[in-house]
Amino acid sequence: MSINKANSNTSWYKEPWMWLVVMLPVSSVIAGISTVFIAASTSDSLVVDNYYQTGLTINDNKQANEAAKKLGIHGQLIFTDENIQLQIAMNDINEQQKLPEQLYLLLSHPTHQHKDLEVRLNKTSQNLYSASEKTSISGRYYMNLHPKNDAWLIQQQLVIDADKVIGYQAQ
Repeated sequence: MSINKANSNTSWYKEPWMWLVVMLPVSSVIAGISTVFIAASTSDSLVVDNYYQTGLTINDNKQANEAAKKLGIHGQLIFTDENIQLQIAMNDINEQQKLPEQLYLLLSHPTHQHKDLEVRLNKTSQNLYSASEKTSISGRYYMNLHPKNDAWLIQQQLVIDADKVIGYQAQ
């Protein structure tokens, strides 16, 4: 009676099943080390350092939003490659004549802080503001529009396409 040992001469590193069993834990360790390296070398730009103070300003924003809604502020934003124009109107014509000389426009990208745009718009006529800003922005943005004294505030989500007119209104 002889026992046939066909696999007795095969080395351990020549076995394909051994490599399958070893590669699963090794790949998990490599993925874990990569994740730790990425987390340590990059920062989250969306996290606000002073979150408590930011939370307290929500009440001020609500009052300013209500003031804009009460005034019935609405208009259009016009984006070109060379400038940004803003047409503004109010329900009360007397209030419209009291519009400030400058408005501040903040366009915040939802995920990339380096795509944010902050512009000071100067009054060019009765209800038209303009800023010479070479921009080629497109996509979804959050708009904050307010005068210097923060008497009112318009916050709205916009989808911006190049050379398009975008309407806005106090909500």
